[in-house]
Amino acid sequence: MSQVVIPLEFERYLQDRIINGQAPDMNEMIFAYLPDLDPEQAIDRHLGLPDPSYWVYQQDITQQAKLNDDSVIYSVVIPGTVKAFTFNAIYLHDKQTANSCGLVVHKLTETKEPEMSSVRSCVQQYSGAATVANIDVTPESWQIDYQARLYGMDNDLHLACWDLFGDASFFGSGFQVKVSGSDYLCSPGVGYVGGLRCVNDTQTILPNVQVGDGIYLDASWQGNVLSRWTTQWQLVVSATPLTDYMDHDTQHYVTQIASVKANGSVTDLRHLGIDERKLPNAATTRKGVVSLATDGNVKAGKGTGVISPRQLKQALDQFGGFGQSADLGMITDNAVLDAAPTGFLHFASHLMTGTLAECQGMKIHHPDGYYSIIAGSGSQQEPALFFYHSVQNEWTSVLTNLNAQFAPYQSDRIYRTGDVCTTYDSGTGERKFWQMYAGPNMTCVGKDPEDLLNRHDGWSDPSAPFWWIPYGGKVGQPFFWLDTTPPEEAVMEINADLPISVYWRLARAYPHLVTGDTINTGEIRGEFLRVLDQGRGVDSERSINSWQNSSAFVGDGDGYNILVPNLRSAKHKKVLGFEFDKATDSISANFAALDNNDRNSKVITSGAKSLETANITSDFARLRVRNIARPMAIYI
Repeated sequence: MSQVVIPLEFERYLQDRIINGQAPDMNEMIFAYLPDLDPEQAIDRHLGLPDPSYWVYQQDITQQAKLNDDSVIYSVVIPGTVKAFTFNAIYLHDKQTANSCGLVVHKLTETKEPEMSSVRSCVQQYSGAATVANIDVTPESWQIDYQARLYGMDNDLHLACWDLFGDASFFGSGFQVKVSGSDYLCSPGVGYVGGLRCVNDTQTILPNVQVGDGIYLDASWQGNVLSRWTTQWQLVVSATPLTDYMDHDTQHYVTQIASVKANGSVTDLRHLGIDERKLPNAATTRKGVVSLATDGNVKAGKGTGVISPRQLKQALDQFGGFGQSADLGMITDNAVLDAAPTGFLHFASHLMTGTLAECQGMKIHHPDGYYSIIAGSGSQQEPALFFYHSVQNEWTSVLTNLNAQFAPYQSDRIYRTGDVCTTYDSGTGERKFWQMYAGPNMTCVGKDPEDLLNRHDGWSDPSAPFWWIPYGGKVGQPFFWLDTTPPEEAVMEINADLPISVYWRLARAYPHLVTGDTINTGEIRGEFLRVLDQGRGVDSERSINSWQNSSAFVGDGDGYNILVPNLRSAKHKKVLGFEFDKATDSISANFAALDNNDRNSKVITSGAKSLETANITSDFARLRVRNIARPMAIYI
């Protein structure tokens, strides 16, 4: 609050000016700071200006104007360049005349802030003031209406709060009415009524509350020119409904906060929080207000409400718990899974692959009764996904780790003998499969199978096995090949001694063919193959890779008329296809004939006396059958 008075010395000053035919001249405004000033105490009219030691700022009057016949106003505009000062008293006087103080104002302490301009106005009121002071200019012609501006600011804030909180809104237990014994109490707290903020600092007892009464909160915005404007509120108990009203040009906003039932209990009618009706609803493309779904809607999957953590846990509990799995222990029979709960599972079993694996997974139940289980391996073995369906009653698995077999080659992976990887040849557009070839218990890292130097075809070290070989060949299996150069996963069978340090797999397949540090699969070039007798008795006394010569009989087909060729004739040899054991064999030493009537074979050559005594490895020429030449290779 503030106190304003015109000192007695102004009356003497005014009389002197009038007697001398002069108008009063309030030409300076003085700001002072008076220690221990109580602005609530009335001002002694005998006082005038304080001692100059209390002055903090003084400035000539900027403008003066007539408010009405009995009131004049004096104003100063303090520039922003003026340094900060603190004051609690303002004085008007004639700086040319001593003892001429025309107005004293005592107020609450205030500070003029730096770089902030300020306008201060003082109204002097006495009979005929405008005429005596010879002032006829109205303030509208020059003075800023700060009252209107401040009112506009207050109203903007009031409307903004109304937009946000509606007609009335409260926080927590603010202004909540409760019953305590025979008393009705209003709780402390904060609320908004008509956009005005009401603060109840202490618990308030409501007097004379009767059954059926309504309890209302009445709020208004009040103050005066020289005071701080604040919300004035009061609690009203009324048996009849109350609404907003005007009182001496002051708007009052009224809201009912409670009602008293017939049994004396209280119904809380406060609206809590902001007025969500004025906010947009949330959508997928914008933020907005949402409402919490009911338990029934969550269970039925209806409505658009938001699910709470409690409701989410309740919904997930029916699927094995909220983030927790049902521990089934060791499973040795798939039938155990029938009784397992729907949802998250943890178990160990050999049923998936024959090897014990610890798994975490989920059971998914169909309304018709059957179910599926998806589980992941959590063991030290290669990670895998396992699938089980109750109808088929069987498991299937899929490796999920790049360290699995047939995965793409990785330069930083440790490969062990027998591991299989793949590469892709963008030139041919095909995927290639490679097997790590190096000997048992060996590993390799960074040996790219696409690099020929790491493979059989580009290997140059006879003391160590190469790294990679095309995957798929059966080690030790001979096969025909349509080229004299073998495929990369094989060698030609050409009676070659192969180092077992390199061709270790071939040596392991045929240890009986190993001699010292080498293995030789034998000579096959230029030979016809005959299946080994193996006890049948048709071609007995034979062993693997044993060699047998052949003999030739040329006749007319009935076994009696035998043609004896002239083996000295190159034409005869070409037509009949005779061959000899060696290029140096005697031509005349290798033929025999039977006459037409003698079935007892007689040798008519000089090299043998009879067929019974003939040497099957040297005495006869061979007759070759129709044939085609192809190389033979063997997988390494």
